Parts: sequence; structure tokens; C-alpha cells
Amino acid sequence: MNIRLKDSPLALLSISVALAVSCRYPDAQASTPVINEIMASNSATLADEDGDYPDWVEIYNPGPGSIDLDGWFMTDSQVDLVKWRFPAETIAADSYLVVFTSDKNRATPGNELHTNFKLKSEGEYLALVMPDGVTIGQEFNPSFPPIGTDLTYGLAMGLYELLETPTPGAANSAGIGPFLGVVARPDVSVKGGCYVDAVDVILTCETAGAVIRYTADGTVPSLLNGTDYSSPIHIESLTTLLATGFRTDYEPSDTRIETYIFIDPSVASFNSNLPIIVLDTLGEDLPNLNDDPDLDPYIDCRIVIIDTDAQSGRAEITGPEHFEGWGEIRRRGESTYGQGHYALEIQDEHRQDNETPLLGMPAESDWIVSFDVIDYSLLKNEIAFKWFRDMGHYAPRQRYAEVYLNTDGGDIAPNDYKGLFVLREKIKRDNNRVDVAKLDPTDNQEPEISGGYIIKSDKLDPGDTLLDGLETAPYGIHTAGAGKPILAEPSPSDVTDQQIDWIESHINEFHAVLWQNTGSAYYPGAGPKYSDYVDVESWIDHGFVEQIGLDNDAFWGSYFAHKDRNGKIHSGPPWDFDRSFHNNAGDYDKPYD
Repeated sequence: MNIRLKDSPLALLSISVALAVSCRYPDAQASTPVINEIMASNSATLADEDGDYPDWVEIYNPGPGSIDLDGWFMTDSQVDLVKWRFPAETIAADSYLVVFTSDKNRATPGNELHTNFKLKSEGEYLALVMPDGVTIGQEFNPSFPPIGTDLTYGLAMGLYELLETPTPGAANSAGIGPFLGVVARPDVSVKGGCYVDAVDVILTCETAGAVIRYTADGTVPSLLNGTDYSSPIHIESLTTLLATGFRTDYEPSDTRIETYIFIDPSVASFNSNLPIIVLDTLGEDLPNLNDDPDLDPYIDCRIVIIDTDAQSGRAEITGPEHFEGWGEIRRRGESTYGQGHYALEIQDEHRQDNETPLLGMPAESDWIVSFDVIDYSLLKNEIAFKWFRDMGHYAPRQRYAEVYLNTDGGDIAPNDYKGLFVLREKIKRDNNRVDVAKLDPTDNQEPEISGGYIIKSDKLDPGDTLLDGLETAPYGIHTAGAGKPILAEPSPSDVTDQQIDWIESHINEFHAVLWQNTGSAYYPGAGPKYSDYVDVESWIDHGFVEQIGLDNDAFWGSYFAHKDRNGKIHSGPPWDFDRSFHNNAGDYDKPYD
């Protein structure tokens, strides 16, 4: 890691170390702000005005004069040095200012300050930038080191080290020096899963001298949060146990998460030749956005998945878990909205996306648990997806499973059984799904801005990015009614106006080329051809799947396309084939002829 302080004795020297960096305050002849302390995983140290515990950065003025931060910038991006601007805030000599890195973006002088970005606990680039927007005042390059939960990294006796105690807004505590190693993740005597009777869980750690701290309230263990483990933990009701190992001269361990779901004895013998998925919402009903569109659609969820045994071919609800953990769940879909169609997001101990392989499918955090109520055969999507994959393209993978969903707060009971579902990959940008480049908010120039995009034609949901800049005539494009052009990725919270303008302009240009004519509006003349813009083979193959599958939603509903950076627009992947193969909404008993 390189740390550079502008106008300091170290300005001509780049020092690279693993965890501790020799660093001094800037020249005392001119007051210059210094990043004095960093907390990148705050669970219980310092709350903001909303009662949340966001990460924070402490700025120090070593003097001799006061500092007006008006016009200075803080950033976590080397390509966007003016990412967040300080307001007219003054720091007196030998004083401190705490800035929350919460992504709340608040910059009112005299009030709590919040950046428009968050910090990564595993470490990332961080810099103070002078008011010219170009000159680096101080930077952690390529990144500050990993920082454990409720620990801080900052200056101690002129060196950047991990600190004994967080001290936001005050002088730093002593440094604890470089770590000698990493504490091993604690082990459990009883793994998470589904149980009828109470269990007593013993925690152990391979690292000699380590102390294990645990929580059972959903918070992350830290030196300031949780209970020191001393005896077996008795668990008799729905519990998610988090355990972390600590040792003074070691980096804290990864946090172990174990979820224990309890089932009624009448369910204990349930088994299947399919995987079993058990979902528990801790007694909270799933919000119905048809009743109140302003509700937060996601709620907390505990998850246990049991796969079939390789030898017996069966899954037992009390058998060894394939996955257990936590995340969030929401209703999704339209025709299936009231029947059971859910979006499931797997999360880590910090409630961030946790990319996890499920039932033989590649790792990702976002999944669909679908009842496919219109398709009683449960085969239509499987057939359409397989056709498209066999043609050499990506289509969502899926596994059939039997599902229990408990929303009443009690043990899993027979009435929590919901039936035969499909666990399906959600369409999203990923190396193992729609493999297009990640488009960051800073990618607003060629060639970066050229991709990747995922576009769909569908009904507009609240918050969707409507591509209303597309020229509608004579191309048959419409932005009213069903089948609207929507930008699925980048997400509405991440996409920039420049990126929306670029993809709209690119599609308009493609349409103009497609409709150029030499006597006929349907055949291109000289110059650019439609094949310069689209991957013809994917459009033929996707069209074949839609037409042969007799998809009632073809080309207007649940229809996806995507464009990689510097690439052509590809059609696909296929999605939502429940109303296909001669089966329309409501025609549940119509023969497949």
C-alpha cells in the first residue's frame, strides 16, 4: 500500500508495506487536513443522527492555523477525484471532524456530514483532493488495509496502524502494530439447519489464545459488541448465531454464520426426491405492493436449503444442510404475485450481497423462487431455456424444489408447506450469467460508456428506468401502455444521465439504419447495415425460441437484450415462458396440442 501526503517530508518517497505505513503529518507551516482514523465496518461504535451505524473517516487539522474545507473533496475512486465535496466547514488547529461514509450524501455546514459512497472493510482506495479537483492532498494507494468490525486504522506515533480503541473526534489511541496473522474462523459443534429439539452449540477456534465473541441478535460480533464465549450456547427457537475470533496481535477471523430453524414434530419426517427450501421471515408478512406501493418490498429472511443425498437420491428436512444463512425476500411477478413468486437475496454478516453457489448453480447473491402458477407442467421455462443454451447462449439455470415458507413466527408447521417451486437464476450482469462489462457511474466517456447494458421490454414498475428518449416513429417503439423499453442494468440507483442518453442514442441510430431505404422502408441501402449494431445469430435463435414456443409475451413482455462494452446488441436471455406452448393465462387445463 502506498500512502502519499502532499507537501510533507514523505512527498518524494513512496513507502509500501503490508499493514503499517511510516507516515507523518504535512508540513506544519501550512495547515493541511489529514485522514487521521478510518472505520470501515461500524456495527456499534458511533451512531449517526438517524440511529444508523455507518462507517466513518476522521479528518485532523495538525495546525498551526484553522482549515476551511470548502471545496476540498474526498473520494474512493482514482478516476473520480471530485466524487464528494466538502461544504464550508472549518476545523480549528489540533481539532477533528468526523465524516460518515454512508452513501447518504449530506453536506450542510454545521450538521453531520455524509459522503455519497461507502467504504469496503476489505480495503479500498481513499483520498483527500485539493479544491482544484486534481491535486492529491493525501491518498491510500492502492488501498488502506482490511479493517475488522468496530476496529480503526489510523495514525499512531507518526505511523499508520490498527488502533487499540476507536476514538472518533478525539486523539487516537495507541497502535497495536502489524498483525502477526489472521485468527481462524470459529468452528461449531452443531451446524445450522432444521431441528425439532433444542441444541447446545460448542464454539472452538484453532488459533491459540483467541477469544470468541458471539451474538444471536443479528448484529456482528466485535470487541465492542457481543458476548465472550465460555460455555455451550443453548438454542431452542429460531436463531442466527454469529461468531468471530479475536486476538490482540492478529487480524480478527471471518465471521461464522449459522442459522437454526425449528420445526414441528409433525414435519420432522418430511422428505423428497427434490431439494427442500425452508424460508422463515421471523413472523413478518411479506409486503403487498399492490396495497401500498410505498412499502419497502424486502424483509428479513432466514434460509435453509437441503439438497438430495448422492446415494439415496432423497432430501430430508432434518438432514445435512446444503446452505443455511440469511438474506432478504420480497414478492415479485404479476400473474403469480398472489400465488408465490419471490426474489431472494443472499447476504453476508454485514448484510451485503453474498455470492453463493446453490444446488449446483454458479455463485451469485440474487435468486428467484418461483411457483409458475400458470404453468402446471413446470416445464415451459425449462424447455425454452434449454433450447437457448443448446444454441450456445446463456439462459437461466434452475432446480426444482419443495418449499416451506413460515411468516407467523412459530415453528415450521404443515400449513407452511407451499408446494413445488423452481429455484432460478435471476437475469443480471455476472460472469456466470449475462456476461457484460460492469458499468460504473464514472464510465461516462467512450469506450467505457458503450457497455454493459441489459435492456428489457416489459410493464413498468415503480422506480424503473424508462428509455423514453427512444424515437417512436416510424419504428413501432412506444413508451405508453405495456411493453415499454426499460433499462434493467445499470440499476436506477447507479445509472447516470450520460449512460441513459448514450444507449438511447445508440438504439435510435440502429433503428435509423434498419429503416433506411432505397425504394422500400424495410431494406437497407448503402452504408451502415443493421448487422453492424446487432448480433444477428442471437436474434435469430431467440426469435426461434419465442416463435416455436408460441410465447404469448413474445417481443413485448419479459423480453431481454444486452450489450457488452464495444460489442453489438445481443437478444436474450429468454424469460417467463409460463404463457406459452398454446397455454394462455387462465387456460390451466388446456391440452398441449
